[in-house]
Amino acid sequence: KGEKKLAEAFHDEVRRAKRLGHLHKLQAELEGGQKPLGAVYVEWWETHGPTLEPKTQTLYRWLSNSLILPMLGDLAIGEITTLDVERWLASLDTGPVAKRKAAALLSQVFNAARRWGYVRENPVELAKRPKAPPRRAVRPPTPVDVERARKTFLDADRPGDAHLLSALYIAGLRPEEARALRWADWRQRTLLIDAPKTGRSRAVDVCAPLARDLATWRLATGGTGLIFPNTRGEPISESGWSNWRRRVWYGTEGAPGPGRTLGKPYLLRHTCASLLVREGRSVTEVADQMGHSAEECLRTYAHVFRDFDPSDRADREALIRRARAEVFGGEASGEAARG
Repeated sequence: KGEKKLAEAFHDEVRRAKRLGHLHKLQAELEGGQKPLGAVYVEWWETHGPTLEPKTQTLYRWLSNSLILPMLGDLAIGEITTLDVERWLASLDTGPVAKRKAAALLSQVFNAARRWGYVRENPVELAKRPKAPPRRAVRPPTPVDVERARKTFLDADRPGDAHLLSALYIAGLRPEEARALRWADWRQRTLLIDAPKTGRSRAVDVCAPLARDLATWRLATGGTGLIFPNTRGEPISESGWSNWRRRVWYGTEGAPGPGRTLGKPYLLRHTCASLLVREGRSVTEVADQMGHSAEECLRTYAHVFRDFDPSDRADREALIRRARAEVFGGEASGEAARG
């Protein structure tokens, strides 16, 4: 009886599709729904993979090859249910972050399959996913901490690295944004940032200390092309950045770099956010500078805003100048003598 009801329902669907002139869509759905998920993933990758950042491509290759395709790749995409997705997630021998990222990637593939007419629903949307681990409170390095790191690089005759740190902690740039900066992006009072992570451009403020650092570096380098290129004048690749972090930023046991106490270079942009909050900027203003949505900004820096005492408001330029005076003494920031 069950099979008879299914057959009758199918014939009803065919008659309805004929009546509405959608029979070709139904045929495409029937054919597309029988495609293995692995084949649909290849179609998705060929369409979307080339537009992704190299770091994202590497992550997606690992997620697909290690977590998604070994268990789901041979299944017909139209037959995968929400229950299948939940059982797959439960079976993965990995942490909640990786599971959530794998589910998000799988959801992208199903959304594409829905647009292409292979399936009607995205079973991942209703699947119960592992809870995200609680966010650690941001503990940004202080301006004095960063200025000490800058002095370390200047003393080692690495002015480019010192000025890179200025861009990260004063302008709040992501490392990949700083690596893509060109001199044409500097408009004296602003830097025009093309953010690969968000796909949106934004203009960030350039306060006086950073403007001085950039001017010094431009005089030293000629001021054409990239602001922070590699030794061949080309963009710093992901592997080049990894090498710099390992050899220069973290250093070795015998010659430790500043990163051993400051943490990841990415954390320096949090110093910028804390300076903006200390200045009394609103959530929206901080979000605009950092390249966040207001919601993401508040999630990331909620405790920074909560701990801010309006009576402790201070100009960020004054805080940076004070930090430089403490570290460099009468040399101000050291760039005039060693840029």
